[in-house]
Amino acid sequence: METCRGEKGQRRKGEKDWIPVCAGMRVMNRPSIFSSLGTRHSSLLLALFAPWLVGLFSLGLCSCYKAERSNPLDGQAAQLFVPQVLSPSGGEQWFASTTQHIRWKPAEQVIDSVVTLQLVSDQDLNGSGGGRRPLPYLYVIAENIPNTGHFTWAVPNLSSRSCRIRVVTRRGQAESEGTFRISPPPVLNQFPIRGEGREPTALRDLVVFTSNRGGSDDLWMINLRTGDLTQLTNAPGFDGQADWFRPNGNLLAFTSDRSGQKDIWLLNMSQLPPRPIRLTTTGGEQPTWQSSFLHYPSLAYVAADPSQPGLSQILAVTLAIPTTVIDTLSDPVPPFTSVRLTRTRFNLSSRTNIQSPSWGLPGSVNDNVLVYETRSTESFSTFPALWALEFSTIAMEAVSLSRFTTPPGLPATHPSFSPSGARVAFSALGNLWVKSLAGVSALQLTYDDAEDDFPGWATETTIVFQRRPTPNSPWELWTVEVVE
Repeated sequence: METCRGEKGQRRKGEKDWIPVCAGMRVMNRPSIFSSLGTRHSSLLLALFAPWLVGLFSLGLCSCYKAERSNPLDGQAAQLFVPQVLSPSGGEQWFASTTQHIRWKPAEQVIDSVVTLQLVSDQDLNGSGGGRRPLPYLYVIAENIPNTGHFTWAVPNLSSRSCRIRVVTRRGQAESEGTFRISPPPVLNQFPIRGEGREPTALRDLVVFTSNRGGSDDLWMINLRTGDLTQLTNAPGFDGQADWFRPNGNLLAFTSDRSGQKDIWLLNMSQLPPRPIRLTTTGGEQPTWQSSFLHYPSLAYVAADPSQPGLSQILAVTLAIPTTVIDTLSDPVPPFTSVRLTRTRFNLSSRTNIQSPSWGLPGSVNDNVLVYETRSTESFSTFPALWALEFSTIAMEAVSLSRFTTPPGLPATHPSFSPSGARVAFSALGNLWVKSLAGVSALQLTYDDAEDDFPGWATETTIVFQRRPTPNSPWELWTVEVVE
């Protein structure tokens, strides 16, 4: 039970639990007084006695307030007499040496002119565990600042995985609802690609990207370990949207319009220079592989919906050929049967302008999740949304669709599964973010003024992405390490 300073927390015989409101005063949790009256009458009593309570507060008799959850006055009293922390609310990641905004709502009836802001951590603020220390670690952010409800904080060189913001007034205090973390600045490194590069796909040290340095969009590959740069395709028009077949890396799928329309093409990466082989003949783009050790891999891609003009569909196919003989096949590959994953029973917004599908296996080979982006135009604005398809690899059965949850206010785009399928990276508001497949909160990975987009995982802890310092700058390729 919470007690005020100086209270011993004693009860008289026959009394129920009581709530200390201020020194020398007890509010009895008796059903005959408040609970039996109901919320409406309790609110009336609160309104009648509010001036008297405010008077007590103004005399400085009360040092804390934390009501019993069973008391019908709880929520109203909290808003009247103590502030509320609005941001951070929990789940955020703030970086040292960045500027962040702390927001709170002042108490409605008892408004102090100044407040003190504190950082409360369950861990030592250098990142080590708190051990058996009985009290939280405290760091004073600002003392006696105007009670405006907003403070801009230059985050110092601190590190902790479990923090809260506390707003302290003369009459009471409040903390943020959930914990957030403060981390060291992310480790960023730029590729030496000696020119423009975008939409990277990575397999450990090998990164394939699209570049127009030769006058048209072609595929290039850089070995991050040796720095060697290799041109993979050389054709008029567009070659891009590449995706590695993981974990073997002996196949690469990409989109090309060299045949007069956008189709899916393959490259056998075990033989350089690779020979492009056409996979689809009726259109397709934005391929994504199912991660597998099997020699007969599965691939999904986006195509126009012939039955409903203006809508897109996601098709999937299991190649009826082993990866070891891809290079000996005719061009195009013999016809195969594709399966439609996006059903016509799904709502229209989930099938409008489908982009950036990413295939993950968070469990077994039959536990598949495909996350993708849609952009529907409403009121002359484009709103991105992420969706999650769940299905079985066997005949692509048991397809279900749901919204892929991201924090409110983040227009997430270009999702990308980690190799294990446990996490998804995406871009939003010009920065990169990562979240667990099942979680709601997301951790921000980059934060500066540069525009970051198209994340792709090289390993479980390293992400490659495209970046440009200004809107008119050419895209560069970078890596960022994901903080565990």
